[in-house]
Formats: sequence, structure tokens, C-alpha cells
Amino acid sequence: MKQPTTKNQRKTTEQPPEKKRRFRLRSPRWLGLVIVLVFLCALMGFTGAFTGAALVLPEPAAYVEVIDTNRPFYANAAMGPEAARSSLSPVFTDTVQYWAPMIQAWALMYEVDPNVIATVIQIESCGDPTVSFRLDSGDVVELVDSTGFVIARGVSTYSSQELPQLLGHSTVELRETKGRGWDRVAVHRDDMAVRPSLLSSSED
Repeated sequence: MKQPTTKNQRKTTEQPPEKKRRFRLRSPRWLGLVIVLVFLCALMGFTGAFTGAALVLPEPAAYVEVIDTNRPFYANAAMGPEAARSSLSPVFTDTVQYWAPMIQAWALMYEVDPNVIATVIQIESCGDPTVSFRLDSGDVVELVDSTGFVIARGVSTYSSQELPQLLGHSTVELRETKGRGWDRVAVHRDDMAVRPSLLSSSED
């Protein structure tokens, strides 16, 4: 026969459950070592990938020139062959932009920046061919020959009221009849831009 057991005896006979063991890094050195090993493995992987790609892929071109065709070209100087090829700035009014083909042609003819010509047109007439105005001293004029061919442009030292009085008279006569100041030239050579083709032909 089995003898009855008391509660105290059951507590002594039953063994407590075992606790699960957890792995803990008791020293921070192990954690640092693991991080270093992971970093070295990643670095070696990237190095190997780039090295393999460099060996397999073809070599790139040594020099590549990128040309932006939409970017306007503006020369560093206002005169010369390079300046004549400059783009016309969009800041000018539509009435001035209307004459853009002729402005570009004049620029190539006189080897001057087309923006300089457009600026004069903008100030003088704003591109309106019907505008008439009075010539004042200091304004830009065109010098033409007997056929109307423009040979130069320059700054006038006389107004439109004074210029007709110079016709048929020398500077000496004008000084004697009208006084000092009337013996000056109409356009001084230092303030004159002669057609380049005429300069090259005279040098030859």
C-alpha cells in the first residue's frame, strides 16, 4: 500500500525547473571585435567588386568635351572677329529683335559686337524705321561715299543745324567767318570706326 504524502513532502520531492541560460558578452571587447570584423568584410567585398568591374568593363574615354548648344556665346571684347559672332542678347525689345538678321550682318561687316549695334538702335529709335530725330553733337553718324556706301561710323562734333553751314567751306574759312570752335572736324579719327575691309585694302 502506498502511504499518503503530505504537502511538505511533495515540495521536497519536486525539483524546481531549470532556468534557460542566456549568452551574454560580459566584456565590451568582444562587441568591438565583431564590429571590426564586419567592417573589414564589407570593405573587402566592395574592393573586390570594384576591382572586378575595372578589369571587365572597357576603359572610359580620356577626354570628353561637353558642348552646350543652348548657351548663348558672348565674346570678351566688343570688337574683333570673335565679338562679331556673339549672340544677340534677349534684353532688347521686340522691335529691335526684328532687325536681328541685319544687326548680325552689320556686326560681321564691321567686326563689332552685335549687342553694341542693338544698343545704339534701342537708344536712338527703338527699332522704329519711321522715327526721325534731330542730330546733336556727340551722336553717332554714318559716313558714306557718293554712291551711299557706308565707309565708316563715328561721333559727330556738330548738330544737324550746324552741319549744313560747313558745306563748301574749309576749316580756315569757318574760323575766320564764324570764330574759334568752328574749325574742328565733323568726325575726329579717334572717334571713328572705319570698315575693316577698307583698312585691309589700304594696307596692301
